[in-house]
Amino acid sequence: VNSQNCNDVKAMERVLAERIRCHSWDRNSRGYDDKAFHLVCNRYRLYEDHGVERHQDICNTYGTKNPIVSLSYGCGALLEITDNNSEKRRTAVFYMYPGDAIIMSGEFNRTLYHGIPPVSKWREVIAQAHVRVLPKEEFDATDALVTKMPSREGCTRYNCTVRWHERHHEGCSFD
Repeated sequence: VNSQNCNDVKAMERVLAERIRCHSWDRNSRGYDDKAFHLVCNRYRLYEDHGVERHQDICNTYGTKNPIVSLSYGCGALLEITDNNSEKRRTAVFYMYPGDAIIMSGEFNRTLYHGIPPVSKWREVIAQAHVRVLPKEEFDATDALVTKMPSREGCTRYNCTVRWHERHHEGCSFD
């Protein structure tokens, strides 16, 4: 470790400490144990070309301070993130390895479109990505699935997503 790296680390520690001091906890706000949430569990058979359409998570009970947590296991998959749904969209792609977790919060899940394209579209989506392209190891993992998919009948992806809500819907008997 050289002295420049030590200075960079110290500077980063100062910035983080300052930002933590600015964001104190609001003791009057509801904790996660006092909020509504829902759990969605899905099974995607990639060999049957299942996927999740690009979407935004928009709901009047979501708050930007509440994360959406997604845990996946089984087969890997391609995550597509775009700034809009038009032909001129900017796209980033990520290969999600089996066991990966994703946490989306702030305006991310409400302003960006995200989804899991069907395997038949992976090469097209990868070719159109220009905000973030797949690094070699992610590309190789994706390519292996695309190449072997016709013979990979056991290739199933399982996903559990937890969404917290600020409140129940108006008129909900649980509120």
